[in-house]
Amino acid sequence: MRKYRLCPNCGHAVFGTKCKRGNYILTSDRLITKEEAERPTPQVIKLPEQTATESAAKAKPEAPAKSTMMAVMDAQQQVRRIIHSAEQAARELSTKAKTAADTKSAAIIANAQQKAAEILSEAEQSAEKIAVKTQAETNTKSAVIVANAQQKAAQILREAEQIATELTNRVKAENDTKSAEIVTDVNK
Repeated sequence: MRKYRLCPNCGHAVFGTKCKRGNYILTSDRLITKEEAERPTPQVIKLPEQTATESAAKAKPEAPAKSTMMAVMDAQQQVRRIIHSAEQAARELSTKAKTAADTKSAAIIANAQQKAAEILSEAEQSAEKIAVKTQAETNTKSAVIVANAQQKAAQILREAEQIATELTNRVKAENDTKSAEIVTDVNK
């Protein structure tokens, strides 16, 4: 397998230690694969040189050179501004996040309270229905019990009247018998 190297001067793949295109001697030991060697190399395009009149026309007046101390102070001031703006952005983001979290938690709490109120209302309605149903059942049962008690009382009263009538008739019969005996005894 051939070992290719990349020419640092022209960028072409080279086999050996010397670039044939630029007669440049390779000093780096960077090896490349065959696929990299077969890849087309980019072409370097040289721009035409400007004439003295063009360069003079396009030349900008140079700014006065700053001292290194001033450059350092400017850099420090820019760093302070960047840090300050980053701190402000972080504060704003944390405030927004806190506000969003507060809003979300308030909505969750309100939703939970509403559901709790609905459940409580349903429970009260169910209890009311059960109480009404229980009251109706109790009234029905008590009406049945009262009716049965009245019926039994009426029956007992009838039986007592019958017994009283029988006793009255028996006592009357006995009295009639005794009075007849007494009258017959007296008549004798």
